[in-house]
Amino acid sequence: MSDQADRLVGRISPKAKKITAGVTMLLCVAAVFVLPFEFLRVGHRLTVLVGLFCYCAYTLHRRWWVPVLAFVVMMGVCVYTLGGDLFAYEMISERPLQPLPTLEVSVVPGGELFKWSALVEQRTSIELRRSWVTVCFYVPDDDLCAIAAHSCGLEAGDVLDLTEDSEALPAGPSPKVRGLADVQEGVAIEKVKCPEPDRKAIPLAGEEDIKVGEEAVIRTLSTGDIRVEVMGFTTLKDGHFLVLQLLDDDVEVGPGMSGSPVMQSGKIVAFFSGITPYVIGPDFLLARPAVEVYQALQEHLEQ
Repeated sequence: MSDQADRLVGRISPKAKKITAGVTMLLCVAAVFVLPFEFLRVGHRLTVLVGLFCYCAYTLHRRWWVPVLAFVVMMGVCVYTLGGDLFAYEMISERPLQPLPTLEVSVVPGGELFKWSALVEQRTSIELRRSWVTVCFYVPDDDLCAIAAHSCGLEAGDVLDLTEDSEALPAGPSPKVRGLADVQEGVAIEKVKCPEPDRKAIPLAGEEDIKVGEEAVIRTLSTGDIRVEVMGFTTLKDGHFLVLQLLDDDVEVGPGMSGSPVMQSGKIVAFFSGITPYVIGPDFLLARPAVEVYQALQEHLEQ
């Protein structure tokens, strides 16, 4: 029986072998695109597809470097198609990856657009810097608000005099913008009040108040509430984040929304920071835990 099989394999022409190998490689790539990650991650199925792809590549061209190149190509395909799913399964934790501050404090949620303009001194010139940003929150009875730092491009500890055309809509002008001690957390804006005097203060959520796997909303006054699911926590090179995923496909989240408060169960859990886009697969939103942002503001004011 074994001799018959060997003779049968021997009858297959080299051209037929190469055609079969080429078709198999295409099927492997198609499987990565079509099959769900939940199926591929079980029983090393993804590993089998990668190995089969490399073997077929070697069949097409018997050189030692061909399977190495095929492995690199296939891994690129996997990252291209499954990057978001890999991020969700491998990098997101249901618990905070660093202790959250224990604070019992309430703030007035923001959501308004704040237009700021300032003259920034450079080495050889003075640059006029402008941007639209979203207010994170207002500190009750303190004429102070916080916005997202990366929207302004500030360095830690910067103090800039705002020009006269700066405005918090629909509030009036504000004289200064200050970078917090940790510029990644936010920026303090002085002499700004909430435009709605009757808007109620809302408590900040602690670790036990953040419900992973449940719905929350990003509060924006320009486009309304955006429904998201709280996926968990992750740590990236620029800080500790709460990971969110959009629940509505037709909603667009873009520049200018950084700083919008994220609400869940009547509390502010985080402030929207940015997006981690993958070419195919889910788009994850990143938000900084609210208590961490507020603690950074406190530390800045105490300096």
